[in-house]
Amino acid sequence: VDKQTRNNLENCKLGYVHLIEWDGTCQQIPAYNDFIENKRKNFDWGLFIDVDEFFVPIGFKDAREFFESCKHRFAIGLNWKLFGSNGLEKADYSKGVIERFTKSQVGFNQHIKMALNFEKLVREMIIDDIKFINPHFIGLGLRYNIVFSYDGSYMICGPFAPIYGNPTNVPYIAHYVTKSREEFIERRTRIRADTNSARSDLEGFWNEHNVNEVENLDVLRFAQA
Repeated sequence: VDKQTRNNLENCKLGYVHLIEWDGTCQQIPAYNDFIENKRKNFDWGLFIDVDEFFVPIGFKDAREFFESCKHRFAIGLNWKLFGSNGLEKADYSKGVIERFTKSQVGFNQHIKMALNFEKLVREMIIDDIKFINPHFIGLGLRYNIVFSYDGSYMICGPFAPIYGNPTNVPYIAHYVTKSREEFIERRTRIRADTNSARSDLEGFWNEHNVNEVENLDVLRFAQA
């Protein structure tokens, strides 16, 4: 967790934020699966995203309305939309991430993040077979085809689900993967949460993910609602 995220969580006064310390390296997948095992009866849905990712329920009033519309589905795959650096070199922690970085790609990244319908998975007695195999997807075996796009228009069979064209009414996960150049360099020298190594090709990753194609205030609008 970076400095700004930790400060925000520790100073948060909202009762629905519960910060769990989880020590060790390469612990993202164990943490995800521990949550499924121990919290599946506490919540109707679980959305498995990182601290630099935000759910944007475009086309719906809020997240509650979105998940209510999907209550008949076992699991939903939501695509990333990458937010870039806004051309900022230095970190400015006096403002939040969603305020500092307001430029994104026009379309969508092919990576997905998953939302699991705990209530339905428990009721249908499928939940014990659900385990994450990487940060983007669950291992289901061959007998389950339960992961779909939010509107059910196509089945998702792995961590990638390209969205073709540039539709404007698709809920997505806003991913602030680069932030400023200073923050990117600091982050990319740390050990990754799902592997035991840091990224080696920093410039290649920056060039691919630092996307600033269009001004995008979707996240701010939902945060202020």
